[in-house]
Amino acid sequence: MEILDGKYTSSVMLQNLKTEIQKYLQEGKRAPRIDIMLVGDDYASQMYVNMKEKKALDLGILVNIHTFDKDISQAQLIKLIKSLIMRMKLMELWYNYQCLSILTKVKY
Repeated sequence: MEILDGKYTSSVMLQNLKTEIQKYLQEGKRAPRIDIMLVGDDYASQMYVNMKEKKALDLGILVNIHTFDKDISQAQLIKLIKSLIMRMKLMELWYNYQCLSILTKVKY
């Protein structure tokens, strides 16, 4: 049985991901984005989110942290999630439109 070196494997995977994101950006594509919802003021949760933010930014990923008081309602959180999903769908539609408009200008 082989013992896996987790730190080494993680660093290789993260470097490969960073390289892929850099290539993606060089192709003129928009940066990947992550939205994080942080509810309440739990110190451990804040540190976890801070670590994730730092790692994402290092990889070239945009980060948007949404912080809320611990008494936020489930309905308010669902509303935010739905708006983020709608934003993602709109961006996908825009991207597809851009691809189609480029294709229609190409003469075969």
